Amino acid sequence: MRKNIIQMAKGKRQKGKIFKYKCVIISAVFITAAISPSSQAVSISSNAGTSSAQFLKLEMGGRHAAMGGTYAAYGHDVFTLWGQPAALAVAPSAWQIGFQHTEWFQGVSQEYAGITSELGAKGRVGLVVNTVAVDNLLRTTENANGQLAAVGGTFASRDLGISLHYGVKMNEYLSVGGAIRYITSELDNVKADAVAGDIGVRMDVRDIEGLTIGLAVTNLGTGLKYLNQRNDLPWAIRGGGAYRIPKLNLLLAADVVKFADRDVDAGAGAEWSPIEMLKLRAGYRTQGRDVGEGLTAGVGFNFSGLELDYAYVPFGPLGESHRISAGYLFGGGRASNSELFSSPETNSVVRTKESSRNVSSNVTEPRTSRTPQPIRDRLEIK
Repeated sequence: MRKNIIQMAKGKRQKGKIFKYKCVIISAVFITAAISPSSQAVSISSNAGTSSAQFLKLEMGGRHAAMGGTYAAYGHDVFTLWGQPAALAVAPSAWQIGFQHTEWFQGVSQEYAGITSELGAKGRVGLVVNTVAVDNLLRTTENANGQLAAVGGTFASRDLGISLHYGVKMNEYLSVGGAIRYITSELDNVKADAVAGDIGVRMDVRDIEGLTIGLAVTNLGTGLKYLNQRNDLPWAIRGGGAYRIPKLNLLLAADVVKFADRDVDAGAGAEWSPIEMLKLRAGYRTQGRDVGEGLTAGVGFNFSGLELDYAYVPFGPLGESHRISAGYLFGGGRASNSELFSSPETNSVVRTKESSRNVSSNVTEPRTSRTPQPIRDRLEIK
């Protein structure tokens, strides 16, 4: 895919096209690829290219990317809360920090940073900064035949999202969360901004041991205004489930998501922990891809509160993306990627201890004994 963009002429006709080409070209470089990465026959939604701020669609964290882009019902770190604010309610430590760097393709890079803190019984708060940049875009203009022609020179595009999050446990099984986000987008010398909000909920299913379900509605807001034209944000409705199999140290997850500007997508993934500090992950996501291009994979390491995650996501002829994320937990708890499997009874003990801030060790204990459980019984994934 060639890097190109419409030169922003001064005439009214060109002004009206700024948003159109912002979506079609910038999105095609790093997001629309997820919709139709191949020049072969694929299905494209009739709404493709009608929403702005395409970077808001991206899942954060190497863990979620490796597991087919799922996260509605599992995970509770600074990366999960970007698309599921309810995840913040069950964070495993007093404080978390996290960073992610992503090398997409065609010169697109992404940086993400977040921090969370608890407010005692009043819940938890988080702050996130997410930015995507595309450099050295070729400046072009439209000729009389409606085709793009290079006119010389390059420029850059920048998108930025800053969000404040809040999450709280309503009871032992139910968590809710919300976020408010400021978004700014810059294309050459044209800027736009918007305000949006998220809301999410998660619930542990009482009658099915190990099953959690989640729902999130994100990016509901004012839309970005380019010059005199305001355009919608890519709102999304995401639902999913996660199922834990303690005896196998295995987590299974699946999500379904509907974005404003494309058809329903789905993803599924699995995470297996052969030893406590190591996570092996694989997944598959749809989004109109050829079969082989929907596969995802990755690996995670965690030790002494530090977690490192890597994900590989192919995009067919456009190339591939590599995501590296790192997080650290302090003030109690353990690395979120070592969320340990346990029985509902043990989980209840953990929830009670966390709510009173009396978690004094990294070992989850049963009610009747202070002897550490075997590793497979201590592994818990939220």
